Amino acid sequence: MPFRRLLFGGVLALLLAGCSTPQLAVYPLTDLQGRAPTTQVDVYPHPDSLQRAHREIAVISATERKQVYTLEEGHPELMDALTETAREIGADAIVVIKSSDPTLLAGGDDPKSAERRDRAQRDAEDGTIPRAPWTIRVKAIVYQ
Repeated sequence: MPFRRLLFGGVLALLLAGCSTPQLAVYPLTDLQGRAPTTQVDVYPHPDSLQRAHREIAVISATERKQVYTLEEGHPELMDALTETAREIGADAIVVIKSSDPTLLAGGDDPKSAERRDRAQRDAEDGTIPRAPWTIRVKAIVYQ
């Protein structure tokens, strides 16, 4: 009987830990074999913010499940996981291309970004965003 409780407790702890750990997926756009890890990864929060010549090497997606997010809390675990994964595959930077956070892609000057900013402001008037899962997708790039 004690063994069953210990086993059940261990399985439950693993399941609960898995809920807050970002789930990552890497979709290579080129051969990543033999690429050396980089020491620093720049982060571009919007595709329009990248003005350097570059080549895309992968798309990386990170998902985290939480019940409620605050705007202050945001998504640091996801961004940390994305930048670390990009560093490991040899990327110089990541560019956010999709996000559950409506404020993340709202940095551009285009009408869609203005819409996102307005919607984010309306949705988060109380400071919380009830969403699960929270997903951010980025392009991993190398500078040319």
